[in-house]
Amino acid sequence: VRFTENHDEIRAVNAFGRERSMAASVLTYTLPSMRLLHQGQLEGLRIRAPLQLKRIMRETTDGEMQRFYTNLLKILNCETLHYGSWKPMKVEGGETVFSWIWFYDERSAFVCVNYAGREVKCRIKVDRKVIRDLLNSDLSLRRGAYLLDADADGCIKLRLEPYGLWASSSHR
Repeated sequence: VRFTENHDEIRAVNAFGRERSMAASVLTYTLPSMRLLHQGQLEGLRIRAPLQLKRIMRETTDGEMQRFYTNLLKILNCETLHYGSWKPMKVEGGETVFSWIWFYDERSAFVCVNYAGREVKCRIKVDRKVIRDLLNSDLSLRRGAYLLDADADGCIKLRLEPYGLWASSSHR
């Protein structure tokens, strides 16, 4: 079971900050396992309500966090992330970059996150089909991730801003 928020801790957006919280969520929820999302997390709520209270103080929804989670949930709902095989990728030049690919029924889903407060340039060896899927995916969530090059050998070169992320998949 994986989660970034629960009823015992302060809200992730308060604990980590917005960008780091988003990066942590992409890392956490795209790994193989059951996923738990806390009440109010999808709306970007910041107030933690103790379990003993039957009422919760009203607060305004964080539109940016809500859009982020809406897009992330679309990617997580893909068959590839439900039934596929997970493979961690070797990242060259970025010790703070985590990347993996899911494969299922001729489709792939790509995840890459820089979990650091500094910019990183890195290289990841994937096959050409993954590059094609990555460039033609119908679902993509990108924040501070830039494709610098994709070569014929199946390598992609990326520039990732602090807590930059890229998750993509296809429903096809």
